[in-house]
Amino acid sequence: MQILSAASSLNPGNDLWILPETSESRWPLRLDWYLNFQINNASHHRTKKRSEPLNDLLSEVEWSLPEMSARESRPLLISAEGHLPARWLAIVPGSRNVEEWVDAIFETWKGLGQPGFKVFLPTGLEDAVFSRTWKKRSSFEDFSLVLDQDPRMPVP
Repeated sequence: MQILSAASSLNPGNDLWILPETSESRWPLRLDWYLNFQINNASHHRTKKRSEPLNDLLSEVEWSLPEMSARESRPLLISAEGHLPARWLAIVPGSRNVEEWVDAIFETWKGLGQPGFKVFLPTGLEDAVFSRTWKKRSSFEDFSLVLDQDPRMPVP
């Protein structure tokens, strides 16, 4: 594990960058500009519901379709290639509960084939707490941590 300063936080070297939600850190807002505001756009996206005429038709032909919707508690995965020196950027919600947040990070990391990764910690979360929580799940230590010491953000 390596601790990175804000100055070296955007250096290449990790395929996956993991960030907390926008309300817990300024990093998503800082990086969103490089991503052509994909984080902001995704936060405003609302899944459309099926129209009543379509529901009536489905009912008439006795055909049922499951409702499809993305859960807001799931990580948002964005392709960062060509925008940042990483392959993926994941916004992982739930950082107020460190155990659950690290679980979600672990599952995201595992699902992407266990690449080297960089975690931008939420404001106020100490690297030792994250590291201790991560070690309960994996012995993998090829990752970097970026602290967020932004005094403008409230500490949870």
